[in-house]
Amino acid sequence: RDLLALDQHGGGDRQSLEIQQDPVHGILVPMLTEVDIVSQEQVEEVLVYGNKRRTMASTANNLVSSRSHAIFQITLIQQPRTSIAHRSRVTISKFSLCDLAGSERGAASDNRGMRHTEAAQINRSLLALGNCINALADAARNKHKASGFVPYRDSKLTRLLKDSLGGSTYTVMIANVSPASKCYEESTNTLKYAQRARGIRNPVYKNSHEVELHAAEYQQVIGGLHEEIK
Repeated sequence: RDLLALDQHGGGDRQSLEIQQDPVHGILVPMLTEVDIVSQEQVEEVLVYGNKRRTMASTANNLVSSRSHAIFQITLIQQPRTSIAHRSRVTISKFSLCDLAGSERGAASDNRGMRHTEAAQINRSLLALGNCINALADAARNKHKASGFVPYRDSKLTRLLKDSLGGSTYTVMIANVSPASKCYEESTNTLKYAQRARGIRNPVYKNSHEVELHAAEYQQVIGGLHEEIK
């Protein structure tokens, strides 16, 4: 669901989005809202805007509980003001901020109806993510063996996070646990989850390539230089 698109009632667009694999750009979600930004303040505004439209509900465990996972992606494109001849070197970086909804036991959360269905979907995608983490950690530990299969296609969550998990990337996981004795099992499983993620080792390289400049882009570069002179 696109949290930045508005439907006729003013809420997030509830139309189900399809995920596609592009041979050049990788995983794509067609028709997903993209916003051009130029400052940190704009990034925060868009993030807060989308977060307000997430589905929230109360359960026996939490007064306010996220009923889905959320992914917020920021793409940075760095390009020099001047270029050599007709070529310019472009560096592209992508940040994926993912807020995972916590796994839930039906008996503890006392979910019914739609809440129960949401919890089942949350747990299913978390299981798929855990399977990918296990496969990647095993591959890092057994480097002398052939690379094993990583089940990215088992859920939409793991497909969207494929580059963040097994690509040229640095990944940070923040685990949220509780000191309460009644949450012992959930906290222990969460820490085991994070410990396995620490075992992933990915080679990282600079995502930089050259692009050809067209006449219109030359005019933009020249216009920008004229403005600086003024």
